[in-house]
Amino acid sequence: MVMKKLEVDGPVMMLRNTHELISHKKAILTLERGCIFVYLKHDGNRVGIAFDGPSQLVVDAIAETEYGAVGESVKPCLKGIQLYLGVTRLENKSESASENDARALGYGSNDAFVKASMNKIQDQVNGDHRTSIETGKGSILLGKDSDEKSIILVAKDDKELVFIHGKNVFAVGDDNIVSVDKSGVRIRGKHGRDIAVTKDGIVGLEGLAEIGPAIGRAVGEAMRGLSSLGSWTSLKSVKNAQYAYDNVDDFDWDD
Repeated sequence: MVMKKLEVDGPVMMLRNTHELISHKKAILTLERGCIFVYLKHDGNRVGIAFDGPSQLVVDAIAETEYGAVGESVKPCLKGIQLYLGVTRLENKSESASENDARALGYGSNDAFVKASMNKIQDQVNGDHRTSIETGKGSILLGKDSDEKSIILVAKDDKELVFIHGKNVFAVGDDNIVSVDKSGVRIRGKHGRDIAVTKDGIVGLEGLAEIGPAIGRAVGEAMRGLSSLGSWTSLKSVKNAQYAYDNVDDFDWDD
């Protein structure tokens, strides 16, 4: 199902009990009591939630390559409204939110939270030049952390994951591994060939002149591995705008 137009559905709800919204081998998203949310619908069907409040995201963005482990475990502090697409199962763990529940999180009223959620949807999904989203048996999180860094998490089964946090990229699938951070770039393509670009130079591919296009292709291949979330391969604006390192000198080797 390809979604191009999301809508808010029903009243604002408040979570009564802790709930694991995403439970993946490499990523866990937990919502805690006091978190408020509103359901999202597409073509009359509930497809996820917009939420804000106490929550915790932990991502084990680490994979083994022939050059050693790449990536790192991260625990970003989510801030503001986050969009989640996937199975929710919150009906028996939530109740209608009071106005005070919304005010406790900085919203003047429940209506203010609904309006803010609609603005978030418009900005992330429904607006001009935004990318359509294809849902399947996976989960998608779109949001920001307390430092205003963008977060994109796509999780499917226990083997496949795409995690973009600020300028860092981590993608792992059946045949691909991509890791991009301030220390460099490490890529494993579908043929099992590893490429490492660090402050010590390039290992694994002779004559790699442009890192940006290589990252773009590899991330695209990794995302295509998430077969039921295939349209995420068209996130060209995300890949090109935030992660197009044209030169090894663009990396922060000193930290």
